[in-house]
Parts: sequence; C-alpha cells; structure tokens
Amino acid sequence: FTTANASYNAQNITASFANSAFAIANSGQSIYPTAAYAAQNITAGFANAAYTQANSAYAQGNVIFTYANSAYAYSNAAYAAQNITATFANSAFANANATGIFANTVNTYAYAAYAAQNITATFANTVNTYSYASYAAQNITAGFANASYTAQNTTASFANSAYIFANSINTYAYAAFAYANTLNSVNVAQAWNTSNYAAQQANSAYASQNITASFANGAYANANTSYAAQNITASFANSAYTFANSINTYAYSAYAAANVGNTFVSSGGTVYGNVTLAQNLSVTGNLYIFGNTTTISSNNLVLNDSIIYLANNNSANINDIGIVGHFTTNHYQHTGVVRNHNNGVWGFFSNVSTEPTQTINWAEANLIWDTIQTGGI
Repeated sequence: FTTANASYNAQNITASFANSAFAIANSGQSIYPTAAYAAQNITAGFANAAYTQANSAYAQGNVIFTYANSAYAYSNAAYAAQNITATFANSAFANANATGIFANTVNTYAYAAYAAQNITATFANTVNTYSYASYAAQNITAGFANASYTAQNTTASFANSAYIFANSINTYAYAAFAYANTLNSVNVAQAWNTSNYAAQQANSAYASQNITASFANGAYANANTSYAAQNITASFANSAYTFANSINTYAYSAYAAANVGNTFVSSGGTVYGNVTLAQNLSVTGNLYIFGNTTTISSNNLVLNDSIIYLANNNSANINDIGIVGHFTTNHYQHTGVVRNHNNGVWGFFSNVSTEPTQTINWAEANLIWDTIQTGGI
C-alpha cells in the first residue's frame, strides 16, 4: 500500500512539472508570438505525452497495490494453514503416544498370560479390547496424517500463488521504471528521479515478496518433514498393532490350552493327537483300546486274569484262534499253537515265514508240524 501511494505521489509531481511547462509556454507566447506558438505546440505535445504517461503510471500503481494486497492475503492464509498443520501434527503425536501406551500394556498382560499358561476368559477379552483400541488409535493417527498432508498441499498452493503474484508485481514495477525513463527523454529530470524512487519501492516490495515466498517454502518443507514423521509414526503404530495381534493369538492359545487341561482333569474329554507319557500311568477304571494294532514293548507282561479271551468278534468263525510268536535260526519264522477255523483242529506249528493276520498260511510249503511232549500220556 505504501509503495502504491509513493508511485501515485510521483505521478502527481510529474503532472505538476507538465503544468509548469505549459504555463511557461503560455508566458512565452505574449513576448514571441510565432516562436512561442510553435514552442507552445511542442510543449503541449510533451505535456500531453507526460500527462498520458502519468495516468498510465497511476493505473499501474493501482494494479501494483491490488496485487500487493492479494499477496498479503495469501501470505496470511498460508500462515493460518501452517498453524492448522501444526495443530494436526501435535494431535497425531499425542495419538501415537497413546498407541504406544496401549501396545505396552497389551505386551505386559500377554507375556504374563503366556508364562503362566493359566489365562482366564476375562483376561483374554481384555487383551482383545486393548488390541482393538490400538487398531482404532492407529486409524486416528492415519487420519491426522492424511489431514496434515492435505493441509500442506494447500499451503504449497498458497505459496506458489504468492510467488506468482510477486513476479507479477516485479513485472509491473519494471514497466513503471521504463515509463519513467521515457519521461526523462523530455527533460523532466525530477519526474525521472521520482519514478526511479517508485521503482526502488517496487523492488523493495518484490524483495519482501521473495522473503514471503522463502517463508512459504520453509513452511512447505516443514510440512513435508511433518508428513514423513507421520508416516514413520504410522509405521510404528502398524508394527505395534501387528505385535498386539500376535500377542493376542498367543494369549488365546494359552487360554485354550489352559481350558483343555482344566476340563480334561476335572471332567474328562477327548485328546486329538499323539500322547506320550514319560512316567507311569495308573487306571482305576476300565481300559478300552480301539484300533487295528495294539503294540506292547514291555519285557514282561503280568496279568491277574486266569483266562485270556481271544477272538471276541469272531462270530462267523472266519478267524483262526491261538498264540503266535517268532524266532530266527537260519531264517525269520513263526511258531505257535492255533485253531484252524476251516476244520476246527488245533495245531502246533513252526517254520512259517508269512506274517499272520487273522489267519495262518496253512498252505505254506515250508510249514512244519511240531512235536508235542507231555507227561503221563
């Protein structure tokens, strides 16, 4: 505004010099009619030109004033946007800290649950609640980061607009300087000096706008730094969320294992999978074993039962019944005492290499009927 007024005052001085020249020309007419008239015409031409240039400079000054006000408004808008960005960044930082606190709390509870392996349903729900809280806090952090990024784009747009207006002001200032140089050609020296002063003021305005642009660029750089910091915060928040989910999984596994153990001990149940006992097993009730093969690797089998009941499922008489063992002399072979289901005859045999299943391979060529030795017969 000050620069525009200075330009306007300079043009008034120019108009004053033009009027003075016109007055002198009129004064000369009364003494030298012909020459004065010719000089008057020349002077009038210069005066008209000076007047036209002065009006043009005044209009240019108004344009400069308008652009300067616009640049000022955009600078204020950029400053306000930067303040909003700082507020969002602070909020994002606070939420990131809240996320870290929730993640640490989840970590403490989860490790305690995993070490004890005695987690309850209430504690597992608490872990799940904290995990969801961490996820929600992360979403809030991501929202603030996006808002910060949008605000910085707006700041950058305002800064670019301010820079464009500053360049426009410089262009008009140089145009005013050129017009002042034109006025100098008609020997209006003081008008030239005044116009030159106006150009200097315009250059000062241009320098001020460059400073504004520099501040805007600094704000833009800080905004980019803030955006990068928010991305790092979001990365840490995602890591915390992933870690919390992992902890939640371990907690649920520990809870499930604890429940299985408690339930199995108190009321019984079904175990799916292999079970290995490193110590003795005592069963006070009945023992039921299902499957195709029962393998006992003990060296001695001691039973209180006086009768061994075999072939319980042989209702159709399709299985042989007896006791079979194996030994090796010249080759691997089986021996035993077995009832042949085909003829109902009990036989003592050996030298059978075929593995017995539910029947004996009575047709094997190498089968030997063993000798029976008894006393008193």
